[in-house]
Amino acid sequence: MTRTLLIAGAVFVALLQKSIFWWIIESRASILRDGEELTLKTVPVDPRDLLRGRYVTLNFEISTLDRTLFNLPDMDDEDNVPVDVYLTLVDEGAGSVLPLAVHFKPQEPEGEGVYQLAGKLRRSFTKKELLRFKNLPITYGIERFYVPEEDALDIEEQYRDDKIPVDVVLAVNDKGASQLKRLMINGNQAYTEPLY
Repeated sequence: MTRTLLIAGAVFVALLQKSIFWWIIESRASILRDGEELTLKTVPVDPRDLLRGRYVTLNFEISTLDRTLFNLPDMDDEDNVPVDVYLTLVDEGAGSVLPLAVHFKPQEPEGEGVYQLAGKLRRSFTKKELLRFKNLPITYGIERFYVPEEDALDIEEQYRDDKIPVDVVLAVNDKGASQLKRLMINGNQAYTEPLY
């Protein structure tokens, strides 16, 4: 009886692990497959530090936002504001986006070309601390694009020396979750992220 229970338990644990692994892969793939496309221009902070290993480090115009865009929740000055944020923005085409507002709870984007992008403040702030800053840094989980190692140096040289623009195409779902879909170099598709 105990041997049967051990086998049944081991099978259950294996199926549970497989299900969790499948769920992680499928949640990413569903955004790539079904999400709306949004193109963002990258902004190099230090082009000589663009690559680390086998991925391209990306920075965006929306990686730092003016504090006046933040709709602060009603709270005491000493309370910590949530680190999860939701940027509402308008796609102006050709990789240009206009940030409209940053909320601390998901919003329903209204209008043509209006998107919500989920992100996180790079660190925790009290409301009082946050009000002292003019600009606030946000990450969106799309700051790395993995490329084949043999192509990494070519991208770095083009970006740094030739000042060729590098844009990314995102897939964004209705909850604001995003995945990198394509890397564009000088307006041409360079890499596409596979679904699986």
